[in-house]
Amino acid sequence: MENDANPHSALIQPMDQNVIQNINLGYRKLLLTNILNDPVHNENLEKTLKNVNLKDVVFSLAICWASVSTLLINKSWKDLLPNII
Repeated sequence: MENDANPHSALIQPMDQNVIQNINLGYRKLLLTNILNDPVHNENLEKTLKNVNLKDVVFSLAICWASVSTLLINKSWKDLLPNII
């Protein structure tokens, strides 16, 4: 049986990881900020977390994606496409 693994996956994964890590960090920061800005978070943190719904998550991720800089995306693609970037 042949190995179907992409020979470029080792090259591609670090690129993806930069952008994904940036979005994950931004999302966590935004979620924490929203929790801390909730006036009743001290009363019941668990309830506040349970009130986060899919719409909140999607909008938060959209905000985080919009904050990813062109420079970071270009830097991520530089190793794979050095002649273009």
